[in-house]
Amino acid sequence: MELVLFGATVLAAVLLLLFRAHSARGTALGIAVLVLGAAAASAALWRPHHDARVAHAPAGRADELYASSQRCRSCHPDQYATWEGSYHRTMTQLASPAAVLGDFEDVILEDRGRRYRLQREGQDYWVELDDPLLDTQNLPPSHPLRLRPPRVRERVAMTTGSHHFQVYWLQRLGMEDDSGSYYQFPWVWLIEDARWIPAVDSFLRPPPPADQPVDMPVWNYYCLPCHSVAGQPQQVRDADSGRRTEHSRVAELGIACEACHGPAENHVEVNGSPLRRYRLHLADAGDDTVVNPGRLDKERGAGVCGQCHSFAFPHDEGEWTVHGSPFRPGQDLDAALLVVRTAELSSNRELARWQRRDPGLFAGGFWKDGTVRVAGREYNGLLETGCFQRGEMDCLSCHTPHGDDPDDQLKPGMRGDLACLQCHESRYRQTAHTQHAVGSPGSRCYDCHMPHTTYGLFTAMRSHRVDSPSAANSAATGRPNACNLCHLDKPLGWTAAKLAEWYGQEMPALDAEQRERSAALQWLLAGDGAQRGVVAWHLAWEPAMQASGRGWQAPFLAERLDDPYSAVRKIAGNALRLQPGFEDFDYDFLAPPVVRRRAADAAFALWNATGRELPKSPAAAYFRANGSLDRGALEQLARRRDDASVRISE
Repeated sequence: MELVLFGATVLAAVLLLLFRAHSARGTALGIAVLVLGAAAASAALWRPHHDARVAHAPAGRADELYASSQRCRSCHPDQYATWEGSYHRTMTQLASPAAVLGDFEDVILEDRGRRYRLQREGQDYWVELDDPLLDTQNLPPSHPLRLRPPRVRERVAMTTGSHHFQVYWLQRLGMEDDSGSYYQFPWVWLIEDARWIPAVDSFLRPPPPADQPVDMPVWNYYCLPCHSVAGQPQQVRDADSGRRTEHSRVAELGIACEACHGPAENHVEVNGSPLRRYRLHLADAGDDTVVNPGRLDKERGAGVCGQCHSFAFPHDEGEWTVHGSPFRPGQDLDAALLVVRTAELSSNRELARWQRRDPGLFAGGFWKDGTVRVAGREYNGLLETGCFQRGEMDCLSCHTPHGDDPDDQLKPGMRGDLACLQCHESRYRQTAHTQHAVGSPGSRCYDCHMPHTTYGLFTAMRSHRVDSPSAANSAATGRPNACNLCHLDKPLGWTAAKLAEWYGQEMPALDAEQRERSAALQWLLAGDGAQRGVVAWHLAWEPAMQASGRGWQAPFLAERLDDPYSAVRKIAGNALRLQPGFEDFDYDFLAPPVVRRRAADAAFALWNATGRELPKSPAAAYFRANGSLDRGALEQLARRRDDASVRISE
């Protein structure tokens, strides 16, 4: 770029000299000077292809005694093997044929007026795209560089994820100082569907305006803390230009051994002595040169998981942007990070400041009763749980990072009632407590006390706030309760009456619709984005179909095929294909609106033509006495949809 500017400047100077010597040619030369000057100015914003530049990983750390997972392997082969097979290990990887799952074989992607070309060259992966730096220049839409943006070609440096999605990070090359930033390629690879989808459509959030710049989050700031070990953003801002640069450092990419056990160089060195290892093994007293979360008290043990699995902010953001999180395993998490508890928003000045800065982040991440509703933030739910507050429950009560279950990392037997019965007496399995037949979904501890009210990854997940169903709470805050997420056809009034009869709960004040109409369908059709997504998933949940009948859900799911939120459309489409007769239903949640509307009409027509199944309580679920669907009432309810902005940041 410097040569371009230098050449343009020299030519302009020569032409000006000629202008002075030959004033008669002034007009032509003056035009030439202006043209070349414009070219020089445009060149200052243009970046060439970067094929010759090599993307690199963040630098390693030498300021703390980190050993790396490879040095744990020889003494802890079993633990190393379970970690190596986990999704923690592959959370962040250098881009390589072994890591990259997406299709880069000369693929063209287009979205919202932007075009991307993906290529693989040997061991390397490339993306050609409009120069993302233009979005930082505040150029008007009519500017020539906006109308014909320059193209750049960037190497994929790293990947994030290997379970559900995979995200790709491009290193920002070509700048004079090589900023060291890694910005997100604005498409993600959806692993189960084996397809590319725009990143903006992979989260539950309102659709962005058509003219909004493409969002390309920076890995060094948003992802480095939890997707690597002991990450330091090392962010510096130039006082004159305001330019931000990152020269980030990590102890190791991915979530490796020392993320949970702390810096282990000293541990490795002193345990080079077989005698010391044998003595510690016999004493079974632990080793104070490294942290074992299982030997910590419940608060500090849970904090090891909570450093990442929580909604939290740094106490000192300026210090954090340079040195990263001050938390180390074994420390008090609350002292190191500001863990969000919505009940403290009015009294905690730090939390209030963060809320003012981004109110939508809190509204999206929590139900109105303070229960966290975004995946990956289980620690916030645990903090609100009586089993933790008054008992000894912590993360390791049910989970283990070194087991045979890479999906949820649950201990053996913890998918069933044993998870609760290890602390609670067996009488809780009796019908007198559950009011459901032994062995039925309604008798499962999880299904009543940890319902699927957390959203993430196009699905509903179990809440980690262990509590009891409450119709009053659902009416007051909109958080769906376990009863109505299983009995999809029942109104909130039915639930309130049963809870009052069985457990002595006080009857809440409910309006006529809450007393008579399906609560689940009200949340699905008239609720906010989070309610619609969570309930759409439940309309195909097997225990719910056992409790309320199957097949009748199809026309209600059809109404959500044209939802404004792409994530809700995806969930509804997945649930619809699990209904009888819809296994091969043709639907693309990213199709244009007119195509989606036609799909919704086709789904209703197919249900109407193939034998209309009814719920167990038809009247409560918008069906007439003759079994026909009251579509007018359904559409009237859908028109009351809560369009308040909901943004769930996973």
